[in-house]
Amino acid sequence: MVRYILKMVLYLMCSIMIGIAVTLVLDRIDNIAVEKQLRESLKGEILGAAAAFEGTADNHEISDITGFIKRFASTVMKDKVQAVDNNMNETANTQKNKFFFHIPMEGQNIDIYVRRVFLDTELAALETSELVAGIITTIIVFTAIVGYTENRRRLKEMRTHYEHTHRELSQALKKNEALALLGQMTATLAHELQTPIATLSNLIQSLPTRQADMQFVDRFTALATDELHRTQRLIDNLLIYGKDITVKNDEWIEFKPFIAKLAVKSMVRVFSCPEFSLLFDKFYAGLMFNNLLMNSKQAGATEITIRTVADEHGSFVNIFVEDNGGGFPQLAALQELTSPFVTGRAKGAGLGLFLVEKIIKAYEGDISLYSHVKGAGVKLVLPKTRLKFVG
Repeated sequence: MVRYILKMVLYLMCSIMIGIAVTLVLDRIDNIAVEKQLRESLKGEILGAAAAFEGTADNHEISDITGFIKRFASTVMKDKVQAVDNNMNETANTQKNKFFFHIPMEGQNIDIYVRRVFLDTELAALETSELVAGIITTIIVFTAIVGYTENRRRLKEMRTHYEHTHRELSQALKKNEALALLGQMTATLAHELQTPIATLSNLIQSLPTRQADMQFVDRFTALATDELHRTQRLIDNLLIYGKDITVKNDEWIEFKPFIAKLAVKSMVRVFSCPEFSLLFDKFYAGLMFNNLLMNSKQAGATEITIRTVADEHGSFVNIFVEDNGGGFPQLAALQELTSPFVTGRAKGAGLGLFLVEKIIKAYEGDISLYSHVKGAGVKLVLPKTRLKFVG
């Protein structure tokens, strides 16, 4: 507090001194302007009188003109100026007179001095009221500057405090989000594993008494395989979910046989697919298209159609994957279905489309969802350099 008061006192003293200095400077500037104007006025008056005298006769000597100027200065303008003829070794009383201007004549020079008494009456004297007004004005300006500076300082402190608090809250929020995410993943894993575990448990309990029933054994094998695939897919999705995707193991994949093999596992049929090769990591390609095929299967689709269309700029290729299933839920916001743990189906963890988006963006691509008359559609956008068409 004492330091703040001392700072304010110092600011006040500085403002007073600056106010006085500014007022004096302004007064001096005004006097210089008045003095200049007075010099021009006196010079014009003297030269005008000399010209009028010269015009009264045809032949005037220089000495006559200089004599007239001296007489004019000593009589008509005796209270204002003094004329000094340098050729006659005349001198001026500089204590009472101030040199004002020089009148050159042929062979003679006359210096005009203004009387200080007259000059003082013409110049603007600095009054106490003007000095006080200047000081007050400067104090007001300085007060505004100090107030603005202090306000900026306080705002900076508040901003620094806010940023520090914001960082702390952001860190706490990230920790809470991480805990919430961990809780979601745990709940999702527990929920999704209940069905395959319960199914396999029931089948295993019934197997000893029905080993001779080949129809049961075949059904047991199919169901066990299906549930194990479902469990493996869930685990793969969860492992990739929290992992950064690095593009490094790319290879050219013949897409048509590759997707046909995935379709067999997903129990859907590839109705139509162009022949091209895809430059991709085989694991991520399998995970991405397997998620799309399983989503179609869960929506009741029996077949899918794949087509490619180059974009209008020619630098990207659109891959359309469409099925004949039930389509996306009517009330679902399609742009939100790619968010983690968002799903429109009872049997779904909400990670499939999220992982598809994560993988495709790692390859500098994009994904969008759309509905069509016969089912659901997914548009994958990839750089043209990652596709190589046959023929």
